[in-house]
Amino acid sequence: MKGNYHFDYLKINDYQDYTKYFYKTDHHWSYRGSYQGYKDILAMMLNEEKPKEAIKKVVFQDINFNGSSARGIRKFDDQDIFKAYQFDLGEYLTYIDGEEATYGKQNEYFQGHYTKLNYKNYYGDFYGSDYGEVIFDFRQPEKDNLLILSNSFVNAIAPLIASHFNQTYIVKKNYKSNGDFSLDRYIKIHDIDKVLFIVDYTYLIAV
Repeated sequence: MKGNYHFDYLKINDYQDYTKYFYKTDHHWSYRGSYQGYKDILAMMLNEEKPKEAIKKVVFQDINFNGSSARGIRKFDDQDIFKAYQFDLGEYLTYIDGEEATYGKQNEYFQGHYTKLNYKNYYGDFYGSDYGEVIFDFRQPEKDNLLILSNSFVNAIAPLIASHFNQTYIVKKNYKSNGDFSLDRYIKIHDIDKVLFIVDYTYLIAV
């Protein structure tokens, strides 16, 4: 793995930027915030590649989205409108904690198949939960293998980032394999070329 280091962050210059990039009832970034984060990451890591363009924006008007912040303090009078970009990333394989599986329910949502419940964690249901290890295999052997260390912020952009690599490994803090997690060992076993950290302050505090 090459010894080059780069750092960047999502620019929030004022309250208007915050309302553009984040939900008002959830601590996660919105569809626009996550897409901007993805573009910033791509420019930082692979500035020669163009970001994937969305097919369309989908607005789920029939979903009452009470985010994590609202659910945490049980304040349900404020709600967000759940929106998402739809992409065509082609065919790829996904493995969750060692088993081939689908990560998140984006396809079901875009087809109109979802349960409308108050106080539901729609971010996690749509983008995917916090599993210990998720692997995306886009079967592009001419490209690098990527390791991402992150929390739930990566869930919204994991397939997008992975589409620019051969195999992408996402490891969360709850990942356990053969005892304590060793970053060096994991990099060697999976022939990792690049390592990406996607974190917010809550991740840094908990580590």
